[in-house]
Amino acid sequence: MAKDSPEEQYRKLYDRIYSLCVQNEWGDPHNYARAKEIYLAGLLGHKLVKEFSGGDAIDDQGECEYKTTTGKNINARYAGISNYESWKKQKDYLNKEKIAKYKNHYVARFEEGKVAEVWRLKGSMVLNILEPKFKNSWRRRNERKDPRISANLSMTEIKKYGIKIYPK
Repeated sequence: MAKDSPEEQYRKLYDRIYSLCVQNEWGDPHNYARAKEIYLAGLLGHKLVKEFSGGDAIDDQGECEYKTTTGKNINARYAGISNYESWKKQKDYLNKEKIAKYKNHYVARFEEGKVAEVWRLKGSMVLNILEPKFKNSWRRRNERKDPRISANLSMTEIKKYGIKIYPK
């Protein structure tokens, strides 16, 4: 009997991963960063949420947000955020529905397919750091084809305001 080609082995693993995710109601692992979220939730002992809107997982303080990168340095991008007609409404949305709503934000850097480091930041702190960046993005929203706002959390900010939880 002929040995499966690497491509056939990959397809079988791909199908098996998808089936495992369906059986456990984890959602499609091939959408966005869901595979990394599944991996991270297992590593951190969190429960995945079933929906793709809202938080990514549930920790001991409720729904939480995950941000992952495969870059050389840890960072987090908050992008594709709905914009509102007034800064007051925008700020309320960021506070109550998008950023500060989640007590904890976990930022993970993957290297060679595995988690290299994870940092935890409070949602209120993330909003404090990103608010001026979001405001600048909001002010310039009509200059772009995509008017949604975005901001980046830098390695320096993560290390200054976060707590490294992996590896310890």
